Amino acid sequence: MFRLSAQATGRAFLGPPQPAVLLQGNESMSMASILADLEAGDAKMFWAYGRERAENVLCGSVKHFGIESYKLHCDQHLQKIRDVFKVPSPEEILESNNINLDKAEEGSGKSGAKMLFSNDKKYIIKTMSARDIRALTPAIHKYTMHILNHASTSLMMRFYALMEDSSGQFWIISNNWLPVNFPIVWDLKGSTAGRSNGLHDHGQKDNDWTKAGKEIALAPAQRTQVLGALESDSKMLSDVNLIDYSLITGLLVYALSPCNGQGQPSCVAPVCHPTAGCGETAYKLGDYFNLIPQVFCHGEHPKPPQLELGTKCTAALTTALTVHVACFGMIDLLKPYDAKSKAEYVVTLGAFGRGVSVQPAEGYAERFFHFMHSAAFPKKASEGTVELAFDSKMCKTWGSRGEEDGGFPVVTTVVLIVLVAGGVSLAAWYYMSQSPPSPPASGSAPVGDPSQSAYPQGYAGDPQGAHPEGYPQHYQQGDQQGYGGYAGGYGSPNAWAPASYPPPAYPA
Repeated sequence: MFRLSAQATGRAFLGPPQPAVLLQGNESMSMASILADLEAGDAKMFWAYGRERAENVLCGSVKHFGIESYKLHCDQHLQKIRDVFKVPSPEEILESNNINLDKAEEGSGKSGAKMLFSNDKKYIIKTMSARDIRALTPAIHKYTMHILNHASTSLMMRFYALMEDSSGQFWIISNNWLPVNFPIVWDLKGSTAGRSNGLHDHGQKDNDWTKAGKEIALAPAQRTQVLGALESDSKMLSDVNLIDYSLITGLLVYALSPCNGQGQPSCVAPVCHPTAGCGETAYKLGDYFNLIPQVFCHGEHPKPPQLELGTKCTAALTTALTVHVACFGMIDLLKPYDAKSKAEYVVTLGAFGRGVSVQPAEGYAERFFHFMHSAAFPKKASEGTVELAFDSKMCKTWGSRGEEDGGFPVVTTVVLIVLVAGGVSLAAWYYMSQSPPSPPASGSAPVGDPSQSAYPQGYAGDPQGAHPEGYPQHYQQGDQQGYGGYAGGYGSPNAWAPASYPPPAYPA
């Protein structure tokens, strides 16, 4: 029996799946009959045997390319996807990015698949297991038709090419949903059992998301479109019996300082809400504030629509002048609800109501969409929220100023005023405490009597009755909340440190 090599990942060999068409000896099948099968949506795996050598052919065709004798499988489907999204050929992707598949590293997921990114961060190249192949080939016709029919909205990972290297290892080339290295990545499925990594981990999951109170604010029209796409995509995956997919999410949230209003400073680079006023974007609010123009801008000019680039990123402004920037998309599409999954469903007590990831395909799709609707993109977060569209001016000025440029953000000015006022108060207290006391008048209280202190009781500068709460409160510009970005195999982890100003120092 001919078997596919899974040498690179050490997995068990794959025998011919069922159903399959087996061609032996000089038997042949006409191209017309192959196309008829494809038109009917019956994508199959064909196994061809020759007398002197055997060659496996997935989806009815195989192409050879490159000096390494790589093969392309199922390309009559996947080339259509490349054409729609203007993606170069697999050979061009590998050559232009100097990709060496031998340097692929094992990702952080349970599958143990190896992966690497293209230099331009547009593509992911990942190994495929025998089980992945068995899941993809029966579904590839419906998958391709769904992507082509929903090209402007679908959030399913796009498969651009299925390659086989000279060792027999299969690789998939797909889009990368996160165009920048977010400091935290959220992997959201809608399940609860084992779905925690801890809030200090760079890769976080469903329970971490809900515990931290995270949500993605979208304008109502944005939310309707995103939820419609997620419902349609999960329904299609359910129809072909696939489960365990997730929404990979990068999130940046910043509270802008109000400007241009009554009693507020003038704006340098405002973004304005139609009813809530304007917020300042010129001053950098944290280490990751300047990731935002990298998502939406190419230099000083806005990028074309994101889905054309293989990403889905949104920007929105709430009535609280809080900016929500998120990039997201569905990944890990190729786990079938097969005999192994059914056994896992029973053993992990999923069949008895435990919230494990593995579920029958229809139930998995329903649970996934419910979490997206109620927790990832809740309706309350969209109330009053407007879409934030980047233009050339925003690309040029966003986060462009800082103290090193000679400008002082409003909050810095406030802190300096507080420090100066505190210094004046301290000097006055010191002067008065060092002045020689006058002799007490007849019948007056002793000098040390607290009731006759130079300051009222409880005043912050009173050495007799100081209270910490009497000091001016710390004022912080902006608010840097949770983030997202590929962790482990999906981008480099960067420690997050919120931007803040230390409270002014006062004597004890």
